[in-house]
Amino acid sequence: QCEGLPVTFTDGSTTTVGTITGWTWDFGDGPPTNNTQNPTHTYVSGGTYTVTLTATNSNGCTNTYTTTVTIPSSPVANGGADTTTCSTNPFVMLGGTVLNATGGTWIGNGTFTPSPAILNPTYTATPAEVTAGFAIVGFVTTGNGTCPADTDWVTITITPAATINAGSDISVCKDTSGFPICATVAVATGGTWTTSGTGTFTPSANVLCPTYIPSTPDTTAGTVTLVVTSTGNGTCNAAYDTLVVSF
Repeated sequence: QCEGLPVTFTDGSTTTVGTITGWTWDFGDGPPTNNTQNPTHTYVSGGTYTVTLTATNSNGCTNTYTTTVTIPSSPVANGGADTTTCSTNPFVMLGGTVLNATGGTWIGNGTFTPSPAILNPTYTATPAEVTAGFAIVGFVTTGNGTCPADTDWVTITITPAATINAGSDISVCKDTSGFPICATVAVATGGTWTTSGTGTFTPSANVLCPTYIPSTPDTTAGTVTLVVTSTGNGTCNAAYDTLVVSF
């Protein structure tokens, strides 16, 4: 039997004189002793214990029998920390560990690749879980011997996709020395601008709201396309948007 669960001991004593009238059990893990014939005892920790039974007959004679019992420790499942992924790529690498068991298996509504019966599969969330914004998966010990399985639960938070908006297309004068542009983002933390032309961004292309300084080839061409790509996307794919500038 496993630690934390009752173990039943059965008296096998016999006597050739009189009858057996008393029993004293010492279970090897400290007091108290037990004076019933066929007791149950719960070991709080796994290990090997020396069990002693002293039987007494009606004539007052005693005899002692000693044996050992090995109590397995309870299995422990650890599915790892709660984690986060993105709705644009709703999969996550899991990593389970077990103690006092030979393996583990994963349970959940999505798909475990290549198999749920390994410690570190990749989990792909269902469309319903993506919509809900989270998934809960369980990791269950296997090969538990005489002990009950242990389960650990992992919550996967599924964030919305990163978005970025470069703003509406604009028209500016050909002789302009520069004009402000400004993008907004959600989920992501920033953005980087690029141009189809040869102009420059000040103070940097790596801010959401720079000033674009067009080059002479830009204004001569009559249009330039500015592209802003999200940065700081976490587990999400980068998003982008375009702004067409007419001169």
